Amino acid sequence: ETAQERIMSALAQLESEIEELRASLAAVAVANGGNLNHPDVVRLSMSLDRLIVEYERLKAKARQEKACTR
Repeated sequence: ETAQERIMSALAQLESEIEELRASLAAVAVANGGNLNHPDVVRLSMSLDRLIVEYERLKAKARQEKACTR
């Protein structure tokens, strides 16, 4: 497995986690009357932010790897 393949696999995993967490966030927000300041909503939102940052970091790394293999 190449570095590029490992990155692409990690990206796919992160995409899945992001979608799952996004759905959870929406459900928790609705369950709390749409209160986006509710501690559970804020906690999930922060977790989602971290995953998105990691995803973007890996995407940049994938682009860099691809450029280096050309």
